[in-house]
Amino acid sequence: VAERLGIEQAQLTRVDELTEPFRLLTDDVPHVLVRSDLLLTLSPGEFQSLFALVLELARPGVRLFTMGSEEEQRRRAEALLVAAGALDGEGSGALPGEIRELLGSEGCAALAESLAGFSRDPAEAAKQLHLALLGTAWRVALLVSGELRQVARLLTRLDETLPKMPSAGKLEDLSDFFASTLLLRSIAAFAISPTFLSFFDT
Repeated sequence: VAERLGIEQAQLTRVDELTEPFRLLTDDVPHVLVRSDLLLTLSPGEFQSLFALVLELARPGVRLFTMGSEEEQRRRAEALLVAAGALDGEGSGALPGEIRELLGSEGCAALAESLAGFSRDPAEAAKQLHLALLGTAWRVALLVSGELRQVARLLTRLDETLPKMPSAGKLEDLSDFFASTLLLRSIAAFAISPTFLSFFDT
C-alpha cells in the first residue's frame, strides 16, 4: 500500500494498549500506531483501506493538519495565510517567512490560489484544512479498496458514534445511512464520480 501511495519508509506498528484506534507519530518518516484489537476485526479489504487511510494522514505536509492540537493547527494555518498574503503577519512569528523562503514567489502565488476558498480566520481555516485532508485520505482508502461498503464499515469501526451500516433491508435505509454525516456523503459522492470510476476503466 505504501508503495502504491509513493510513501517511502513508512512504518506501521501494532500496539495492544491505545486509547484511540490509531495514532500518528511525529517521526522523520511516516509512522502510525494501530490498536491490535482493531486489526483483528477487519476484513482483508478493510485492512488495506485502513493502511491507505493512515498512511495518507501521516504523509509529510498532510500531517500538519491531521495531527497535533487545535492550537498547533491554528498557528500553522495562520502561517500559511500570512505567507500567501491573505492575512496580516503581525504577531505570527518566523514561520511565514520560512514558508515564503521555501516556496519562492511562484510557490507563494500558487499557495494563495490554493487557499482562495478557505476562511481568513486561522482557527476556521485550520478546521477546513483538517476536514479537507481527512476527506482526501478517505478517498484514497476508497481507491485502494474499490468497495464503498468496505470503506463505510471501516469508518464506523473507527468512529463508534456513527450508526452501523445496514447489511440488509430497504434501499432507503442504506441511503439514510450514507446521508447521516458529511464525511459519509462525501465518500459516497466520490464513489459515483467520473474521477473514481475512471480508475477502474478497462
